[in-house]
Amino acid sequence: MVDKNRTYSLRVEEAIIGCCLIEKDLAKQMISILQKDDFSHAKTRNLFNVIKELSEQGYSCDVVLIRHRIDPSEHGYMMECIDSVSS
Repeated sequence: MVDKNRTYSLRVEEAIIGCCLIEKDLAKQMISILQKDDFSHAKTRNLFNVIKELSEQGYSCDVVLIRHRIDPSEHGYMMECIDSVSS
């Protein structure tokens, strides 16, 4: 259920996903803190689910593995999430 008192930001969600894809240790921390329902946008929610599933199966948050688990139409979006992170 969506909490109506929460403020959602697509940019923040994309940055979280991008950080998880760049920093593998951060992905583990985010998985322990966040849940899929914390993401209001379907694409970021889907990416988070894939990252979480891979982690639960003992795999690293690897872009190549994730590409095999998401729809090809979302490959570019995954890269946009990575690009959204300031270096």
